[in-house]
Amino acid sequence: MEFPDHEAEFTNPSTYSDHSAMFVCSKKQVDNKKKAFRFFNYWVEEEGYHDIVANAWRTRVVGNPMYVLMTKLKHVKQELIVWNRERIGNVNSRVQ
Repeated sequence: MEFPDHEAEFTNPSTYSDHSAMFVCSKKQVDNKKKAFRFFNYWVEEEGYHDIVANAWRTRVVGNPMYVLMTKLKHVKQELIVWNRERIGNVNSRVQ
């Protein structure tokens, strides 16, 4: 079995064992970056925007004030992403 994007390196076995460690390294770069959230100003003019934000913000969160704020902001973000996908669609493809 071949894995062209990977390398394996084996260490010498120790004097106490016939086992040796194997280190596997991937040559291929993996892009694990999450896509940045973008807020578009025109959203506030769209039908349903204020309801989405208000409903998402009403979510009950328990914890210290900073945790509550961050959790509510994340919830609003997720709801806006879904709303944008369903209601508005991909703006970049529509512009082109």
